[in-house]
Amino acid sequence: VHGAYGFSDEYPVERFYRDNRLNHIHEGTKGIQGLDLLGRKVTQHEGASAKLLFAEMMRSIAEAEQHEALASYAETLQSHLNQLLQTTQTMQQQIAEKGLSAYLANATLYLDAFGHVVVAWMWLRQALVAETKLTTDCSDSEHKFYTSKIRTCAYFMTYELPQIKASLKLLSQVDTACMEFETSWF
Repeated sequence: VHGAYGFSDEYPVERFYRDNRLNHIHEGTKGIQGLDLLGRKVTQHEGASAKLLFAEMMRSIAEAEQHEALASYAETLQSHLNQLLQTTQTMQQQIAEKGLSAYLANATLYLDAFGHVVVAWMWLRQALVAETKLTTDCSDSEHKFYTSKIRTCAYFMTYELPQIKASLKLLSQVDTACMEFETSWF
């Protein structure tokens, strides 16, 4: 970034990169973040936080459905969001029978699936902006930039988002195999 300076703390960029390492551990490891999401964020106050997030997603989906070029991406996100919501409900219904530990046993898988849905939403939002900008008079470089946003959204919806289906299927079962494994079997 700054030529041949090597490591230098004379510039603010050094602090940004150093502090960025804290972002990975600020709220704990990925496992802790999964437990926090599934154990608190999704359930606290009857899921109020998650409901607000899902409502925002639904607004973006409804807006994207109005654009012919984005309607299929909106439909894809809607389908996966519905699967996530159904999985969450199914998991919560099994707490009484299987216990809280079983509900939280695969929290990291849940975090990954939830994260993919959120990232898909972010790509859809970017595609919405790009689609709107492409209808205005924009330069050749801007046209390429906005087109790339839409194409990247298409890629994510086609290749990345569908990967959560297997995780959601497993999560719906509230499988306890990992909890039943005895340490002596190692």
